[in-house]
This record gives sequence, structure tokens and C-alpha cells, in this order.
Amino acid sequence: MEQMITDLLAQKAESTTKHEQESFVNMVRLLQESGQEVFRQFNQTFGHVGLDRFNLLQFLYYMEYDEARRNAVWKRKMHRFQPELPDEAAIQLFDGLYLSQLAYAPTCEEIFHRLESFRGGLFKLRNCTVEASVNRPAHFLAIRKMDDPRANVKDELLSNFDVDNEKGFRRRFARSWLSRALNYVRPSRQRIQVIVVIRGSKEVFDFLTDAHLVATDFQGGKAHDGILQSSQWLIDLYSDDLKRLSRKLRPKNGKKIMKLWFVGHSLGGGTAALAAMLFHERKQYAKWIDAEAIGFGTPSLVSPELSYQYQDIVTTVVNDADVVPRTSGAALARTFLKIVRYNWTEAALEDYDQLVNVLMQDQNIMKHFFGTDQSKAWLQDQTINLRIWLEQWFDENVAPFLDERLAAQDTDDEGDEVELIPPGECIHLYRDGVSYQGNYVNCSFFGKDIEVVRHFVDDHLIPPGYYTALLGLVRNRFQNLNWTFDVDLMEIDYK
Repeated sequence: MEQMITDLLAQKAESTTKHEQESFVNMVRLLQESGQEVFRQFNQTFGHVGLDRFNLLQFLYYMEYDEARRNAVWKRKMHRFQPELPDEAAIQLFDGLYLSQLAYAPTCEEIFHRLESFRGGLFKLRNCTVEASVNRPAHFLAIRKMDDPRANVKDELLSNFDVDNEKGFRRRFARSWLSRALNYVRPSRQRIQVIVVIRGSKEVFDFLTDAHLVATDFQGGKAHDGILQSSQWLIDLYSDDLKRLSRKLRPKNGKKIMKLWFVGHSLGGGTAALAAMLFHERKQYAKWIDAEAIGFGTPSLVSPELSYQYQDIVTTVVNDADVVPRTSGAALARTFLKIVRYNWTEAALEDYDQLVNVLMQDQNIMKHFFGTDQSKAWLQDQTINLRIWLEQWFDENVAPFLDERLAAQDTDDEGDEVELIPPGECIHLYRDGVSYQGNYVNCSFFGKDIEVVRHFVDDHLIPPGYYTALLGLVRNRFQNLNWTFDVDLMEIDYK
């Protein structure tokens, strides 16, 4: 009987489009593959709460509840008093997103040729690998061509803003790495500009299977152990090469001679953030390297005090309900706890009532199977009896495992401690009910739990997620549905 009920109510998932079905299957797979880590976090943080009672149907109904609760009205309210992302900053972020997507190219030859045409070939590829192993991410390193003939082009943006170059991204976006390092400001010939672009996991699920959600001591706080090892490996790999690049130059008047940018998506963004932090703190590099990082969909990987400490050199962009920035071990466990608390029986009974109503009103079905009024009356009696049976079944098989936990299902557990959050200064792109908006938010906004919605996997990907959000945001701001970025990211949609 349980299987019959599951099959009957699961038809709601089959009514969606093929794309929605695939996204739903991906969410189920994500939860299944993360089960072992979640179970460990439950025992460590909350104690045993009965993960063996978790089932797919309960998850499906909780997803509907969470989607209804965290709707566009809720999102607009949560961002009402947060600083807005300027239009120019959104446009500048795109180049970082493009390079992050390029890191997923299947060959270094592809990366080389794409860089030749990117921004007029402003950067030259120096090193590249598309092969990754544990704690050794695929990446490429490029340097700016210092003899670029466009070096004297005046950036009109800079004449409109009085900004402090030493402040965080929101206060210095007009002099961001894009305006300094790409095609706007005349570069000083006493300054070398280097960019390291780090590839993330090829599938969002690799984050849970390959990257261990273990926090370790770092700079007086906590950091994600596996990603920290990747960052240390990158520094060891390039320390000698960076010294060779700067050998002929010496710092003057306290100015650093190398601008080093780390950029990446997903785990690549996490590696980028910690690498910038390491360069910033190590005295042998800090004297002559000015390191910063920008990441898209960066995981929760540092403790709050570290995140705030490095706001001036690390920027994290989060797209709407992206699951990865919210996926620390504690957040996973907290989300599972909310799911197993959720009383889904009323929603299931509402679906049953709706199904019966559809059957009773469908004249073709009634005529074919129940041609007489007597048969229709019999059907109506049977559906009432079945509903009574369903109520009893739920009382006996579901309710006993909810008991007093029901009272907590509508709370956000505001008092719970946030273990890890995304690093630095956070920018949130989100659906506002019409299009997309962007605001600066405290990174702890993403550390509590996961938004269990149908698009929380798609939001993490670059073409359907971050690119769509940035493009939608700028088009909405300019009120121009035909506006496009200078470079077409969809040309490098590596699947």
C-alpha cells in the first residue's frame, strides 16, 4: 500500500517538463550522494534524529513548502536594505565569469585560441593544465601583454567615480581588475599583471564526493581543509615562476610590483579565495605581490571571522538559490533536520483530494469506466473510504516520527551557530519576480541552510545560472531586452 501511495502522488513530478524532471533527479542524486557526510554531521552536531526515516516523498513535499516560503516577495524583503550592485560592476563581473567558464575547456589549445581573441588578445597564456587530481585543480595562468597598443585608452567609467582603490569591491569596482588589467587604464610598466583561473568540479555533485567537508585551523579561524591544500599546492607550483617574472623590477615607494588575480567557479572559486589569502599573509610575497580573488558559486569554506577579515581582497558572487555556497557540513545537516521535521501529511491528502476531484469531473473517464449513476456513487463512497484509510495510515506510520519536532518546522533556527560561510564580500544575484537583481549581502546569509528548490542545482552552473542571472540583471537595469555582453559566453558552453 505504501508503494501504491508513493506511485500515485509521485505523478506530480511527472507533470513537469523534461528539463525540470532532470533537475529534480539531480537534486535527488545530490541528497543520496551526500548521505554519509550528512549522517556524520548529524551525529556530531545534533545527535541521531532518524535519517533512516527520510524518504523521497517527504523531500518532494518539503521542496514545495520551501519554494512557497522563499518566494520572490521574501527575497525582495530580505534585500530591501542591502546596497545595490551597480550596473557597471555587474558588467565588469562578466569577464571574470567568462574566464571561469573557459577553464572548463577540454584542451589547453582551446584555451590558448580563445584567449587570443578575448579582449583583443590582451592576455598571453603562460601555463595550463586540464587534468585534475585530488587537491591539484585544473587551471591556467596568463599574463598581460605590456606592449598592448590600446594601453592609452581612457576609461570613461573612472572619470565618474571617486573611489578608494584599497577598499572592497563595492567601493572600488570602477578600478576593478577588469578596468585595470583588461582594456581601460594605461598600465604602469613597473607593474606585472597576472591572472590564474582555476576550474571547479565538472559536476556539482563532485563537490560532495571529492571535496571533504572538514574544517581545519587557518589564520586564527577555520577553513575548508581540502580546498586549502589545493591553494597551497598552487602557491608552491608558481612561487618560483612569479619570482622570475618580477626579477627585473623592484618595489618603489612601497608600491607592489605584481598584481595577481585568482578567479574561479565553484571549487575553483574556493581555491582562488584561499590562495589570495595565503599570498596576502605570507611576508615573502606580501611585500611585492598584490593578490586578490573573485569567485562564482564559491563554497562555504571559512569561518565568519576570516570571511570578514578578507573582504577587501576576496569577492564571492552567489546566484539565487545556488546550493554550493550554502553547503557546509553543518548546513547540510541542518537542512536534513528541517526535512525530517516537516509534516507533509496534509499536503499529501490535499493532492489525493485534488486527484479524486479531477477524476470525478473528467466526463470521458467517468463514462468509460463508470457509465451508470450507481457506479459513480460507488466510486465516491470508495474514495471517501480510501481517504479515511490514508489518514489512519499516516497517523500510524508518519506521525509517530514527527511528534514534538513539528513545532520547529517553521523556524529558521536563527540561534544555530554558522560553522563555515563563503569568503570575503558577497554579491547575491536573485530572482525578484520579474527578472534578476543584485545586492551586496553579509556572507553569513548563505551559511544557515540550503534553499530546497527545483533550480538549486541549475543556479550553480555557469550558462544556465550565473550567465543568465547577470545578463537578466543588466537587461532589466537598462530596460533593453536586446542588450548583450561584448563576448558570447554561450560559444564556450562546454557540456
